Amino acid sequence: MQIDDLASYVGWLRDVDNNPFIQSARVDYELDELIQFIKATNRDESSLLFGIFLNVDGKFIGTLKAAPIDFNLCEAWVGLMIGDPNSRGLGYGKESLRAVLTFLFQSLKMKTVFLGVNLDNVAAISLYRGLGFAEMRTENNSVVMKLESLPNFE
Repeated sequence: MQIDDLASYVGWLRDVDNNPFIQSARVDYELDELIQFIKATNRDESSLLFGIFLNVDGKFIGTLKAAPIDFNLCEAWVGLMIGDPNSRGLGYGKESLRAVLTFLFQSLKMKTVFLGVNLDNVAAISLYRGLGFAEMRTENNSVVMKLESLPNFE
């Protein structure tokens, strides 16, 4: 990740108008705060943070986080953020999530993957359902979804 990528990342987190479903978004988000978050996540053995970059030009467009990962229960939580508004709805989130789910189920031997999504984020809910996630429960203004096996992505 380059300094320009960090600038993009912190820009997404500050742009609350174009990123209403990013829970940590706020106008006063600081670069140092983001760097500390990345360092802490990378030190945490129960967390994985992936950058999402376009193959064609290497543009940084988002992140995908798996945390916490419970290796004893074989469960993980994931969170997907396509921060670049121009890159949404183009299949990048789906492709990235497929890759991470494959890694979690096949390499890390997870049995269940969970995620939470804002009830108003209809596009994300549709994406997750299309990948096999099922709704478990509604909490506040979000729905918790789970996936209990790796779907056939062909």
